[in-house]
Amino acid sequence: MSTERLSLTAQGPIHYRLKTPYRDGTTHVVFEPLDFIARLAALVPSPRVNLTRYHGVFAPPYHLREQMKVIASIEDPAAIKRILAHLDHRQGAGQHPEHPPRAPPQLVLPGLVD
Repeated sequence: MSTERLSLTAQGPIHYRLKTPYRDGTTHVVFEPLDFIARLAALVPSPRVNLTRYHGVFAPPYHLREQMKVIASIEDPAAIKRILAHLDHRQGAGQHPEHPPRAPPQLVLPGLVD
């Protein structure tokens, strides 16, 4: 929500200029003040609700979470590519990964199997 694109008209409706036009060419959205407040209120998160979800080793029920300590956070895409390439090189061309990827499960319908 950008306050620079928000304007109040003399008649009362609220105009919100879109960042990019819709496919049909719409550039503004018009709201009645009460409808606008209702839509804004819907965006406010409920109290005491976490907005960040952790998975894997950082998830709350992970049994080794208390023993792990973050020592670095790598965010540079070039560095990430170099690290992953190094790990692929160390694994060797002919070796299989410890846990090779599986094919997705196949749906078998009764009566359709030959």
